[in-house]
Amino acid sequence: MKDIVEQLFNTKALVVTDGTPFLYTSGEVGPFYINTHYLYGDKEMSEKTLEFINENKELHDFEEQLTRKIMNQYYSNDIFHDVVDQLVNLIKEKVNLNEVDMISGGERRDWFFSIPVAKLLLLPHVFIYKDHHISNHILDGKNLLHICDLINSASSYTRDWKPIINKNKGIIKETVSVVDRNQGGKDILKSVNIKLHSLISFSKDTFENAKDCGKINKEQLEMIEKYLKDTNKFLLDFVDNNQEYIEKLKTKGTKQEKRVKLLLKKYYELI
Repeated sequence: MKDIVEQLFNTKALVVTDGTPFLYTSGEVGPFYINTHYLYGDKEMSEKTLEFINENKELHDFEEQLTRKIMNQYYSNDIFHDVVDQLVNLIKEKVNLNEVDMISGGERRDWFFSIPVAKLLLLPHVFIYKDHHISNHILDGKNLLHICDLINSASSYTRDWKPIINKNKGIIKETVSVVDRNQGGKDILKSVNIKLHSLISFSKDTFENAKDCGKINKEQLEMIEKYLKDTNKFLLDFVDNNQEYIEKLKTKGTKQEKRVKLLLKKYYELI
């Protein structure tokens, strides 16, 4: 098995800026961008599968079609196969499977990983949809292990996945993610009695290893270290030092306009 960090970089699931920090949807800024679902093989294959989900999820046999599609990818793509196997091994090591009745995954990117994990563990897979309905399963008293691609602040759990499972009388005590950005999500999950296990939790060591492997350079590492040390200060410094760039992004019609408004809102809340 290859190191998960190497796989993230090789598939461009993890990209580190060599200049201007990324402006995230949340309005925050940071030196790296993560698209965990690219571990499906590459960007093109993963995006095509997301399109398939968008275009076909109303079909009566959508879940069967998607399961076949993703399992075909598991058996044909070495990178995806390896990552899924790592997830399964992590689960076998950290989770008492005698207490797990079902595997769940949330629309859409969780499904890349939750479907093959369920198949390999010979457990039923529960599709959880953004409109808060689930696939045709009775959850009464069942323990669900939720599989997700990425943990940020875990808002999808508190807003969607846990309430949906609870509403259907299911139980969620543990979850497994491919990546934990290590930005408070684990503590938030703990506060609602969900234990998190991850293949990788981002830290200073993660990116030092990436530099040692030649995936990033010294300047990129220094920017990441500043970000990890104090994300609020990183945001303040970015706004203070990039006024001209921000003004350009504020131009009506740019894709970044909404993000800039959120960025400046956060900035004025911090100063």
